[in-house]
Order: sequence, then C-alpha cells, then structure tokens
Amino acid sequence: APPAVQALAYYCLLDLLDENGQVHRVQFAHRDRAKQEQLQDVSLRHAPDLAWADHPTAQALVSGRPTFIPDMTPAELTDIGRDEEHREYLAALAPRSLLSAPLIARGQTLGALTFCFAESGRHYDAADLAVTRDLAGRAALAVLNARLYRAAQSELEQRASAEAGLRKWAHIFEHAGWGVVILGADGETLEAINPAFARIHGYEPDALVGRPLTRLLTEGVQPEAAWRLDAARREGRTTFEVTHRHQDGHEIPALVDLVAIRDADGALLYYAGNVQDLTERRRAEEQVRQAQKMDAVGRMAGGVAHDFNNMLMIIIGFADFLCGAIDADDPRRRDAEEIRKAAERASALTRQLLSFGSAQMVRPRLVDLNAVVIDMEKMLRPLVGERIALETSLPPIGAVRADRGQLEQVVMNLALNARDAMPAGGTLTIETRSVSLAAGAAYR
Repeated sequence: APPAVQALAYYCLLDLLDENGQVHRVQFAHRDRAKQEQLQDVSLRHAPDLAWADHPTAQALVSGRPTFIPDMTPAELTDIGRDEEHREYLAALAPRSLLSAPLIARGQTLGALTFCFAESGRHYDAADLAVTRDLAGRAALAVLNARLYRAAQSELEQRASAEAGLRKWAHIFEHAGWGVVILGADGETLEAINPAFARIHGYEPDALVGRPLTRLLTEGVQPEAAWRLDAARREGRTTFEVTHRHQDGHEIPALVDLVAIRDADGALLYYAGNVQDLTERRRAEEQVRQAQKMDAVGRMAGGVAHDFNNMLMIIIGFADFLCGAIDADDPRRRDAEEIRKAAERASALTRQLLSFGSAQMVRPRLVDLNAVVIDMEKMLRPLVGERIALETSLPPIGAVRADRGQLEQVVMNLALNARDAMPAGGTLTIETRSVSLAAGAAYR
C-alpha cells in the first residue's frame, strides 16, 4: 500500500473479509507521517460494515464492482460518517476523490483496496480506475495465496498432530499389559490385536489377524459370546467374564470390556475390546479360599486339641499314680514311665495344634536337642517301620531357644518324610551338631 500511495493517492486503505463475512481493516497508509501516526488506530477501528450502504468501500464489497467518486461532496462525506469519532477522522483525512476496487480471486470477494486524494486538487479518471482494478486483482491473488499457504500450513500442522497422536496410541496399543482386540462389524473377524492379546492365548499376533474369534472360544461359551456382542451393539458397551482357549488347549478365564464403535451417522464400524487374563486372580482367590479353609481347620483342630489335652492330663496324672505305687526295681515301673513320657509327648503335640488353631501362644525356652531326640526315639521306631533302621548320633551340643513341641513336630515330620522316601527300606540317621550360621543364612 505505501508505494501505491506515492503514485496514486494521498492515502490508501486495505480492508479484508474473513470467513464469517466480517470486514477487518489491515492497512492504512498516508503520505503525511504525522497524520499516519495520528489516525492509524482510529482508521483500523473503523472498517466498514457490509450493511453500511453509504460507505463506498462497503458498496464495492457488496456489489463486487469498483466504487468511483471523482468529486466527493461535503454531503457525501457527511453520509459516510458513522459517529462523532468517525466524522472527526474523516474531517482530518478530507477526501475529495475516491476509488475503491474489490479484491476478487476465483470468483470470491476477499476485500477492497481504496485510494483517496485530499486537498491536492487531483481527481481520479478512467485511467486511474483501470490501474486501480489491476492493482486490486494482483492484491487479490496475493491475499488468496497467503490464505492458501496458511491453510496448507494449518493442515500440515493438524496432520502432524494427528500422526503424533496415532503414534502415541499405536505405542500404547503395542505395549499395553492387557490384551486389546479389534473385531470387525460382523463381530467375528479379528481385524487387529496387540501382542499382549496374542501372548495371553499363546500365539504370535500375525497368526490371529484375520482369523475368526471362535478359534479362541471354548464351545460352551460361544452362544454367550454372541449374546454379549449383541448387547454391546444395542447398549454400546458391556463387561463380562468368559472362558477363552489357549493354543495348547487349556482354558483361560478372562475379563472382557467390549465397546461398539460407530461413525458420526451411527453406523457400526467395529468392536473394540480389552481382555484381562484372570488366571493369576483366580489363583489368588483360590489361595484365599484355602487360607480360609485352613483357618477353619485350625480353629477346629484347636478345639479338638484342647479337649484331647485335658484327657492327656488325666493319663499323665494316673501314670504318676502308677509310678508312685510301683517300686523302683519293679519292671512295670519302666512301663508306667514310658506311658507318662508318651502322654507328655502327645501333650506337646496338642500344644502345636492349639498354636495352629490360635488357641495357644508358642512358648520358646532353652531346650536340649539331644534330650528331645532321645525322648522321641522309642516312639519313632514303630512309626518308621521294621524295614528302616533308626540310628542316632548325638554328640554333646549346646542348648537352643525354641518351643519343644515345635521341635518334636519337626523331628517327627522329617522322620515320616524319610520313611516315605524309602519304600524298600534303609537306614534313617538323626544327628545333632552345633553350627554357626550367618545372619541371612538362618532363614534359608
């Protein structure tokens, strides 16, 4: 605009239409720099409205033809004024001759280029009109190219953003810990799966893409799967548990979250599902159930052990009566003492049951391991059987701090396990010795 001002006008205006039909003044150029600075802001605020019928620029924008006013009268200038500020602005400009040509490219009006002479006495003629039309045509092409360039840049940015988003979701799809599956609109064809889904079923991803879903379902759940697909189609989403089939044939409990994906018109495009392998959860649930069973068994065992311990106390009491009534050199005295020792060992076992059933606290104390083995030896011999020779090696050792009943239970369990490991017979040796262990090794 400034070069055009030097040759064709005292001042020049460039107005552009946006996509919504609003007019924006983007350029004001004046020969007089002082007036340029003085009127710049006011000029940019007073772009013409398309409904402003008396404004020559609005007329050019609406009609698509140049507005040519060789001699502008004071009355015409007054009609153009919109408000007090605008009338003062026009008075400062003092236009006397005006040309306003629309910027038209590809049949579309993009804006208007307006030239004005003021007090110079110069008036526009037909030759000036032709020049103005030519300049407006070139300006229109420049504006169109600029808009096309911005549109292309915006599209490229949007495309780059969309591609970045796709790469992000593709990364999530590939590396998700849960299985993701895309089913065709028929609800049957596996159109896409992620590695986790393939891994859950024991396949490579390429081996499943394009294959039917029924390949992964046990026969008993196929009717239910069809019903679930119909529910997702009708309601948009459904979550359910189902049994899938691994490549090796074993069954996989799975939790499926299935969503029906539709386009803007509501047409079904495909189904998207998240699949979670419930094997570990089921195993954990089974462990909880077993723990609950063991807790119940422990409580029952504690109750039984408590009653049994009361009976053992009676046996121990009567054994004491027998020992007191029989002379020390009487052979029957030894039998009575063995009865008492057996009852005491049984009482120690009941203490273990009471501890297992949370009915009695473990009572650690200093215990002689050799004495524990010696006291149990006679009871262990009939337990291990005639085909297994029971030997002991009990060198002098220090005491340990432990619950005697627990130690007896450990010895008995070891002896019974050894017996079961030697069905053809053999030798079982129980040996004690003192060993120094590092802090961490004691827990191995």
